[in-house]
Amino acid sequence: MHANVEVLVVDDTDHDAALTLDSLRSAAPDVTVLRLTSGEQALHFLCATDGFRGRTGGLPKLVLLDLHMPGMDGIAVLQ
Repeated sequence: MHANVEVLVVDDTDHDAALTLDSLRSAAPDVTVLRLTSGEQALHFLCATDGFRGRTGGLPKLVLLDLHMPGMDGIAVLQ
């Protein structure tokens, strides 16, 4: 992977997210990894709305999305 590549991890479970983040950071320490905890946050991030309004940097190169989350789940994010 290359520097300045952004990976977005969306997972509401701390343990699962920690395993994923540790693996990504170990395999590719120069990659920027961001974790969000809900489908709503993911959509706001991707659309640069709400708390992410004015965000720069474009879209992440990779999104790892938990499909089973309370509220807006991963399937709803994909739709």
